[in-house]
Amino acid sequence: MQSFESFAWEAARNRNLTEPLRYAAQRFAELLDPSAHFVAAASFTLDPVTATGEFLELALAHALSGGMNPSHHVMLDAVERTRASLVQDPNLAAWYSIQQAAAVAALDRAVDWNAAATASISKKKWLINETTGGLR
Repeated sequence: MQSFESFAWEAARNRNLTEPLRYAAQRFAELLDPSAHFVAAASFTLDPVTATGEFLELALAHALSGGMNPSHHVMLDAVERTRASLVQDPNLAAWYSIQQAAAVAALDRAVDWNAAATASISKKKWLINETTGGLR
């Protein structure tokens, strides 16, 4: 990882730089590092591939645990985070319009509580059913 390369450590130890600049140099190295996970990177942008992969892992664990781990609220956050990453990428709709529209629609349906109420299914059960359906 670039953030652990010698140039990043040298910038962090350079006493000719102010502390905020030394910190910024390390964060900038993380930002430029394609191997840095988004939570450790200087950028808060979550790319659609990482978001979707994380969502699929969480959805599988959620379904296998009967909605206990991760919790219902963690899954709601995952739905929102994944949906946001899919609609915020300017190229995704242009390159994969059919797949993007289907994924966004599936995420919207996963939290469509009116549809759950019409089907007489609890929110928790609905979320499990809808996110598990996305794994197929």
